[in-house]
Amino acid sequence: MKETEDNLAEMKVEKAGEGIRVKNVPNADLLSRCYELGKAMAEKVRSRL
Repeated sequence: MKETEDNLAEMKVEKAGEGIRVKNVPNADLLSRCYELGKAMAEKVRSRL
């Protein structure tokens, strides 16, 4: 995750939100956070089109 964030920062890619780290199987709260982050990412992409 850290390497990916560093690469994106180097390319000056704006983050849609904070990364989410999951170990093994995510619980319902983490799945919800992942879903919301996905929506935020999609909105960022959509706003640039």
